[in-house]
Amino acid sequence: MTVQTQTPRNEELVTTIDVRELHGIRWEIMRQMFPKFVEDVELGRHLSELLISGHYGAVGVEPHQGPDGRPSTHIFDVFRLARG
Repeated sequence: MTVQTQTPRNEELVTTIDVRELHGIRWEIMRQMFPKFVEDVELGRHLSELLISGHYGAVGVEPHQGPDGRPSTHIFDVFRLARG
């Protein structure tokens, strides 16, 4: 299983994920108390599911650039990395 950050732009975009919308686990009050922790765990679970599916040998993740050019803190672009 391979996940990288700071992916080059020439890789294939697989999906854009808003981690606030991922709900793989019933977090209940944990999401309100520790939102960043929950988002990190949910993103990791989502990436693991992508890799386990067998469609992607390796993926890269980087923050999605907003309309103002600033990186998002909760929206991420996922890229397929070339095998090499």
